[in-house]
Amino acid sequence: MKKRQTKPTRRQKEYISGSGLDASGWLVKSEDADCLYLVSRKSGRTAGYQRKRGGAGRMGNLEELKKEYWKVLARTRKSGRISQSVKDKEEERWKQFDGDVVAEALRIHISNYPDYKETYTRGIMRNLKLKKERTGKVGKENAFHGFRQNDYDFDALEKALVNN
Repeated sequence: MKKRQTKPTRRQKEYISGSGLDASGWLVKSEDADCLYLVSRKSGRTAGYQRKRGGAGRMGNLEELKKEYWKVLARTRKSGRISQSVKDKEEERWKQFDGDVVAEALRIHISNYPDYKETYTRGIMRNLKLKKERTGKVGKENAFHGFRQNDYDFDALEKALVNN
């Protein structure tokens, strides 16, 4: 039985706003001690935000990511649990990928696809591996400064302005 989405409380609104989102555009799907799961009012997109003592932010090392990933994934099961053998088999499959690919795939799954099962994460890893082979990078490029910077000789420009 799924719980329906609710309006965020004041504390949740503060957290959502602190994460860089407009609190009025999101509903709370569920919440636990470590994570806040949101649903967009407009698109219906689901997002999960991990809480840290220092506020919102990206998740740390790989072991913390794995722990959070399995906690999020357990929510996809009726029993709310995942057996250790399933975890071991899945983590064995991850060994064919680089550590940065695995970490980024887990971050993507936790934040964007908390309702999907572990097979979806494998697809994310395959795509990130291909992207890394093509571009040499795993994460997204920063679109803000993705342009080629100009090389100006400011001394020459200053002299030209002074002489005019």
